[in-house]
Amino acid sequence: MDGFLLVVCTLIVWFLYHKLFNVMYFDLGRGCLMEIMGCVVGGFILMMVIREFWYVAVIIAVLVVLYLFSKGSGK
Repeated sequence: MDGFLLVVCTLIVWFLYHKLFNVMYFDLGRGCLMEIMGCVVGGFILMMVIREFWYVAVIIAVLVVLYLFSKGSGK
C-alpha cells in the first residue's frame, strides 16, 4: 500500500511542478533525472504527511470533490 501511495504522491508532485513552472531542459538526461528524484522526494514527504495527518487529507479530498461537483452543476 505504501508503494502505491508513493507513486500517486510522486505523480501529484510532478503534475503540480509542471503546472507551476515552465520547464526547459538544457541537459536532457541530467534534467530528467533531477526532476524524477525531486518528485520522488517530494512525493515521499507528501506521503508521510498524509499518513500522519490522514484526517486532514480526507477533509481536503471531500472539499475538492464538493467544489468540482458544484462547479460542474452550473452554479
